[in-house]
Amino acid sequence: MVLQLLGLITIVLRLRAAQQQFPEQMLKHWWQRRPRFKAQNTVIIAALMANDSADTASFRARVTPGPQATLEQLEEQVTTVAYLVIDPATGDGLMGNAGHLPVLGLGLDVEPFLDETEAGTPLGWPSPRQQHPFRLPPGSTAVLYSDGLVENRIRGLDTGLRELVTVAARARSSVVGHPERLLSYLVDAMLAGHEQDDDVTVLVVHATGREIGP
Repeated sequence: MVLQLLGLITIVLRLRAAQQQFPEQMLKHWWQRRPRFKAQNTVIIAALMANDSADTASFRARVTPGPQATLEQLEEQVTTVAYLVIDPATGDGLMGNAGHLPVLGLGLDVEPFLDETEAGTPLGWPSPRQQHPFRLPPGSTAVLYSDGLVENRIRGLDTGLRELVTVAARARSSVVGHPERLLSYLVDAMLAGHEQDDDVTVLVVHATGREIGP
């Protein structure tokens, strides 16, 4: 699935199931666009790990442009969520994280990195909710993903996260600058040689500043 927002943000989503059908615990990604000022728009992006008790309809209905306020309103949920609010015109934004895996950041002029801001506890385990500045300038990319991309029966989570950064660093510039190619590259490289025993969901958010070419 590919979505262009305002010609400035490209979002690419891929689901890869270990089984024929996704279980209820699959990772659910979604986004929406909300007016912030008369001449600007805010893109709200969330990666939600839904389990049997997570009410995704309630989550959608109660989101706000403030990650901290949104997470505070959803403590009755039992789930993890990474919540981004981005102004496509400037790339300035805010992020809140309730127990989700760190966002992978990439750009043509910077080394790949994992967001080092400490994640709070998952929703359902109340703790002081926080938000922090998050930048997505033109040409840069944020990757949100489920643990199935980095962890399996052989590869532990910490090892998988380090490997994800290493794999991203090996990507050619023609891949880094194209979200669909980047998504395919990351999934193929991270799963190569590993038996897939968990569902894999990856969401790539790319700040284009212009239309993506062929």
